[in-house]
Amino acid sequence: MKVEIISSPKFGSKVAKCPLNVTFPFLFALVMVWGCDEVRTNTGSTDQFSNVATLSSLSTSAHGVIESFSPELYSYVFVVSSGVSSMSITAVATHPRASIRLYGPELPLEGVTIKSGEESVMMSLVLGTNIIALLVRSDDGTTKNLYSITVNQVSG
Repeated sequence: MKVEIISSPKFGSKVAKCPLNVTFPFLFALVMVWGCDEVRTNTGSTDQFSNVATLSSLSTSAHGVIESFSPELYSYVFVVSSGVSSMSITAVATHPRASIRLYGPELPLEGVTIKSGEESVMMSLVLGTNIIALLVRSDDGTTKNLYSITVNQVSG
């Protein structure tokens, strides 16, 4: 039996010549194919899900662009003076559909989602060690990478 399921324009349509188990979440159809040898995706483009979960650049309002940044280096440490009372983060995802979640001082425990390339909310810094984390998740959900920034605020 040939079945065609049309989902949102982003995900295109699925055409299969075998039985399908189909469930419909809120915004798009999730198609699970069991024991099927021939499934073809008709998206009209070469857009595919990606397992890339890295950043291509990282900067802070207190430090500027982190020159030593590398997508494969996940931990950064720098020092700011006590005159720097708050800071924001700007992170750019390598893949445009990867998601970025920010965890840090005065943010909710579950963190906040930030848009790639846009400045985050300001986070207050305290004298001593401040830990900021960025969780980058691939759009296919298979890969996650955690970047950490340790900001040491010193008096003076």
